[in-house]
Amino acid sequence: MGFFGPPSVEKMEAKRDVKGLIKALKDEDKHVRRRATEALGNIGDAKAVEPFIEALKDEDEDVRKRAIEFLGIIRDARAVEPLIEVMNDKDEDVQIKARVALVSIEEPALEPLIQSLLHNKSTMVRDNATWALGEIGGARAVEPLIEVMNDKDEDKGVRQVAAAAVGDVGGAEVVEPLIEVMNDKDEDEDVREGAMRALRDIGTAGGTVEPLFQPLMDKIISGLLEALKDKNKLVRQAAREALDRLR
Repeated sequence: MGFFGPPSVEKMEAKRDVKGLIKALKDEDKHVRRRATEALGNIGDAKAVEPFIEALKDEDEDVRKRAIEFLGIIRDARAVEPLIEVMNDKDEDVQIKARVALVSIEEPALEPLIQSLLHNKSTMVRDNATWALGEIGGARAVEPLIEVMNDKDEDKGVRQVAAAAVGDVGGAEVVEPLIEVMNDKDEDEDVREGAMRALRDIGTAGGTVEPLFQPLMDKIISGLLEALKDKNKLVRQAAREALDRLR
């Protein structure tokens, strides 16, 4: 048992004793550390940002999760790089919470996420960075996402997520690259189908995407018709469903 028992944590929270709670984050008892992270999160004091960044390395996944949640609420730019590294965590829930927190931080996270997408060696980090960029959006993310989507050496799961993200963040400029991927330029059927779904969603958005949308719609329909000839049965079926939905 650590020095601070659960009642002590409750008292510190009631007194808003941030200093004492930060100390409790290093207690040997994981239950005390969990309660301390929760108490600090409830108080919401920015002094806890650096200690919570340190808590991202805690051996207990619940402590890491609560620290991530707090950092996502505070939205301090200092947490961006540590949160990106946590997207490589062995616990999938921790990874997901980290990318959600980065989406909450928004603009300060954009460029670091792009650099991670292009250069990080971890497939998990690149996959989560792709998802986060699709959620944050912005013109700056379009070109890197297209680059990754077209990179045949990239993991197919990352390329598939990139195709969906391209559809989320782009407008007219992403239609042609998505059509190229969809129409058998990518050897993996899941990636082709991901590009198709992105095109379908752009088409479903209709005139809200571009003022002069009909030429884009014509390209999307033409690309989907070509996808009806795909060598994979599931891709052909998805193309038919997409065409029906657009009609």
